[in-house]
Amino acid sequence: MAAFGNLPAWYSQVVIIGGPGMVSPETSAVASAYLDPGTYVIECYVKLPDGTFHTTLGMIDQIVVTDEDNNQAEPQADFEVTISSANGITLPSNILPGQRTFAVHFQDQTVHDNFLGHDVHLVKLEDNADLTELDAWMNWAAPAGLAGHGPEGVTFIGGTQEAPAGTTTYFSALLKPGTYALVAEVPSPMSKGMLQTFTVPAN
Repeated sequence: MAAFGNLPAWYSQVVIIGGPGMVSPETSAVASAYLDPGTYVIECYVKLPDGTFHTTLGMIDQIVVTDEDNNQAEPQADFEVTISSANGITLPSNILPGQRTFAVHFQDQTVHDNFLGHDVHLVKLEDNADLTELDAWMNWAAPAGLAGHGPEGVTFIGGTQEAPAGTTTYFSALLKPGTYALVAEVPSPMSKGMLQTFTVPAN
């Protein structure tokens, strides 16, 4: 808590605007967000098993977005997802296999007990996955939170980082038949309706 008191005054003006969700080793992710012209920082705040943040190992960089039009069209979503502090994560019931794009609508945004807002991560769940372990691991403020590669039987395959209320971000992933979950990086997401499982059928 003392360290938070040493943050520079300008930090209160920082706006978190999205970015790719977490990915497990040998996995890649695609995410899209609208960026206004300005200066941005890209960082990773996952931790090594010993608690060292990836940011301190050089996983941080700065980019400048110009006002030049890049002629990039807004992604076309296959599925619509919403997230809010009141209703948690809501998702459609008929998610089908294949290369799919999710639109994530942030109905609101709030600062949770871990000093961050809510986001959405997509995970593939194997038979040995323990949802209570995933629920605990999602809180970076806990000593073991976001440390290592995640709980056994859980593979992170993308998603979107937090974004302001009223905005929409997108992410794409290859969905194979099996069990998945959408989960937010907040303390105890299950109790907030922010850990939702779903099944992708074989056809």
